[in-house]
Amino acid sequence: YGALFVGAEDGKVRAFDLASGCLRWAYEGVGEVRTGIVLTGGERPLAVFGDILGRLTAVEAFTGQVVWSQRIADHPNATLT
Repeated sequence: YGALFVGAEDGKVRAFDLASGCLRWAYEGVGEVRTGIVLTGGERPLAVFGDILGRLTAVEAFTGQVVWSQRIADHPNATLT
């Protein structure tokens, strides 16, 4: 993918270009990103990550556009780490 994907306490996931170090895109989430970012293969690669509010989100790896986002558990203290 030629990028480094980073989640942050501010709820953002950023993709930085490996060659230049420049920001490619930033996704602004609602909760602190607490998981590693998993990349899928295929025709439409996704970056998938979880947050402190128990939400699992998938964005397009090349653009940062949201594909889906879903709270995984109903418990008020659920979190993904």
